[in-house]
Amino acid sequence: MKHRPEYDIKLIGRNLKRFRKAKKLSINEVREYLRLGSVQAIYKYESGSNYPPADAMFALMKLYEISLGDLLSDPEEAQETPENFTVPDMISIDMAVARHRIRVKKYRRLYLRHTSSAAG
Repeated sequence: MKHRPEYDIKLIGRNLKRFRKAKKLSINEVREYLRLGSVQAIYKYESGSNYPPADAMFALMKLYEISLGDLLSDPEEAQETPENFTVPDMISIDMAVARHRIRVKKYRRLYLRHTSSAAG
C-alpha cells in the first residue's frame, strides 16, 4: 500500500502570500473575504504555521484564481523558458523531435527486415 504524500506547509504559506500579492490584495481584504474576525489566521497561513481549513483553502484558491497544483508547486523549481525562445520555436523543436522518432522507427523496421531476410 502506498503512503500518503507529504506537503510542505512552509511552501504552501509562501505561495499563498505570493498569490495574494500578485492579486494586489491586502491581508485585511482577504480577512473580509474569508469572513474572519482577525488577520492573525491569515498571517499563520502565509507564514506556514497553520494550514487553512479546507473550506478556506478552496475559497483562497478561487479568490487567487489558482489550482491545487499551483499552490503545491515550488516556482523556483519550475523550469524557466529562455527569453530568446518563443512558443513557435518550441513547437517546431517538438515537431522535429517527433519527425526524428518516426524516421528512427521506420529505418529500424527496414533494418530488421533486411537483417532477417539476409540471415534466412
